[in-house]
Amino acid sequence: MSKKRGGVLLALALACGAVMVVAATSSAKSTSSAKASAVPSWCGPKKIKLGFTDGFGGNSWRLVTTASARNEASKCPSVTSIDYADGQGNTQKAISDIQGMVAKGLNAIYQFDLSGDGGGKWQVQIANDQCEVKEGAHPSPNITISMTAQDYLDMLAGKLNGQMAFMTGKLRIAGDMGLALRMQSIFA
Repeated sequence: MSKKRGGVLLALALACGAVMVVAATSSAKSTSSAKASAVPSWCGPKKIKLGFTDGFGGNSWRLVTTASARNEASKCPSVTSIDYADGQGNTQKAISDIQGMVAKGLNAIYQFDLSGDGGGKWQVQIANDQCEVKEGAHPSPNITISMTAQDYLDMLAGKLNGQMAFMTGKLRIAGDMGLALRMQSIFA
């Protein structure tokens, strides 16, 4: 596997996790009540589950960050539960843990048709609280995203704005536009 092709696969796997976090929180709006100043700005009216992971659990830093996360989450009445995963020093386990957490509740198949050097057809399947990246075309994706592999990597790196890429034709979308909008923040 070429280095660029491996970079695209890793970027898709990480994007899969990011997409799910955004999907879980994208419809949350700021609340306005007498207690609004005590409620964090990220807290909205939609009930959410908060998940976080530590790549190297079992040390004092994990204890401090876990306590801090739980304390911050307790300020938001919309947080219904908190999930924690310990990557145990294993990058693949940490990625898998994150993907499992963020895929909860969303069932969709994203097809990425990436052209040029490092490109190919990739499918991101999100179902049953799991997120999986596979090479190849899916016969019936919910959404198909087409662009060059380099433009995709540039969007993930923040070098290319997703909205501008769409308006200029560098990014083409077919299928459920709602799913595209849920991914918007990772392309920003």
